[in-house]
Amino acid sequence: MKFDTRHDLKLPLIILAISAFFLFSFASMPEASLRTINVTTNLEEATFIINGPESHSGSGTSWSVAVVPGGTYIIVFRDVEGYITPPSESQTLVDADNGIITFIGEYEVVFRKENIIVGAGSGSSDLGLVGVKVTVVDADGDGYTSDVDCNDTNPAINPGATEVCNGVDDNCDTIVDGGTDADGDGIDSVCDNCPNDYNPFQAESDGSVPGMRGYWKFEEGQGLVAYDTIMINDGTVYNATWGTGQIGGSLWFKGAQRSDVSIVDDSGNMVIPGKNMSIEVWVYGDESIDYYAPEWSTLGIKSSYGCEKWVNISGKWTCTDVDGDGIAYHWYDDGYGLFYQPDTQGGNGHMAFFINHYNDNKAYNSAFTKGVWHHVVGTYDGEYIRVYVDGVEGTSYPYTEDIVNAMTNGAYLISGT
Repeated sequence: MKFDTRHDLKLPLIILAISAFFLFSFASMPEASLRTINVTTNLEEATFIINGPESHSGSGTSWSVAVVPGGTYIIVFRDVEGYITPPSESQTLVDADNGIITFIGEYEVVFRKENIIVGAGSGSSDLGLVGVKVTVVDADGDGYTSDVDCNDTNPAINPGATEVCNGVDDNCDTIVDGGTDADGDGIDSVCDNCPNDYNPFQAESDGSVPGMRGYWKFEEGQGLVAYDTIMINDGTVYNATWGTGQIGGSLWFKGAQRSDVSIVDDSGNMVIPGKNMSIEVWVYGDESIDYYAPEWSTLGIKSSYGCEKWVNISGKWTCTDVDGDGIAYHWYDDGYGLFYQPDTQGGNGHMAFFINHYNDNKAYNSAFTKGVWHHVVGTYDGEYIRVYVDGVEGTSYPYTEDIVNAMTNGAYLISGT
């Protein structure tokens, strides 16, 4: 308290007179002024309330109130984010305790690695957490404390858990569903039903999946048969060489003569009705691809070419219309096909995918380059025809018609010419 120095000579007399008066007036009362409540905590941001014969609230690391009536007092500490709240406590204030009770509230840190500085290093002025007790907890009871458990509310998630296919990081390695793809088919190994075999459609080796019509791995390495993984459409190999592919085996098709895998489709399995389909393939082309196939190289095709039916009329063979659409001779004007089309100027060509006509209804992609493997996909969804090379979409062609069944060619062809 500050005083005006002009009254310094008079103040001592006034103070003595007042003190004598009050001492006399309270000489017969209990010493209530000695009853005191103290509260200490380890956080400046700590707050609390005290209930009893009188109610009080306070905050900080050191708090006190004096001249309070005797009785039982209960303190309730309030939550502080990032800390474990001290428990409530009750104490009784009586004269035998010299009129003083003290509550101590110790907030414990809920340990999180990103919030803790450990070892500031030589010469650093940052001492980290000083004077705060660091506590780790195992809230979910899985045997891993919160400093290493990435989800301490779920006992199935911890560093010792086995990663499963569920869209969750089960073992706390920051990678969802394992993050490994052993066969390179775009499916995480923990989610892949055949983790060591390339099968982007998740086809089982002993059966098919809904919608899949054929899956050829070309892993036989020899012989004249390319087996269909789903056991529906085995193909006959003509003038092609077995070799190593991007994933497993491959077939290398020659250009100067017929070179293909022909799948006899008498059952019509490769006929795709409606407006939804896709074809995908890993493909490699060297510089000779343009020389041997100056117009196009079919990768997978089910489309008509040639006459619908030859009929001998009066000793003369005549090409006739069988289905009544007015077209007797076809040139890839129905069905579907994925093919490579060379650049007429000698550069890199492009991949194309058509529905119902190879030249009228197609999308193409110029991302194909020679001398490297590419993943090529053609799709049709009833709205657009699209083709992708290594996941990059090329042009999209708007189209809404149903796929027309190939009339004159019963085979499905996989080839390089």
